Amino acid sequence: MWAAVGIQAELQPLDQNRLVQNMSSKQFVASLYRFTGRSDPHINTYSFFHSKFADVTPSSNYTHYKNSQIDALLEQGMTVTGLEARKAIYAKISAILAQDLPYVFLFHPADGVVVGKKVQGFTAMPDGLVRLSEIWLR
Repeated sequence: MWAAVGIQAELQPLDQNRLVQNMSSKQFVASLYRFTGRSDPHINTYSFFHSKFADVTPSSNYTHYKNSQIDALLEQGMTVTGLEARKAIYAKISAILAQDLPYVFLFHPADGVVVGKKVQGFTAMPDGLVRLSEIWLR
C-alpha cells in the first residue's frame, strides 16, 4: 500500500527489548511505538519532549524534538500544584505538540479491567495501569 503512494519501506520486526534500545539510541528511520500512560502527564511528557533530552543518547526524546515553548511550559508544570492550573499548562503543551507533530498518534487504546465480587480496593486509574498494592480478596 505504501509503494502505491511512493513510499518505499522495509519492515523489520523486533522484540520489545531491541525496539526500546533502537528507539532510545535513535537507531531508526520510522517506528511504531506506544506510550504507557501515567496518571500525571508530566511523567511521560517531560522526558519525551523536553529539549534537554533531544541530543542525549540514550534518551526518550526519540525524535530530537526541541521547542523552547514546550520547555518553558514543562518547567512551569513542575512548579504548579493547582489541578486547574496544571490542566491549563498541559493543554497548551498538547496544542503545541498537535501543531508540531514530533509524533503522530494513531490510536488511543481503551483499557478495560474486569474484577470479581471478591476483589476489594480496586480503583480504575486514568492511565489504565492496575495498582496491585491496593487490591485484596474478601
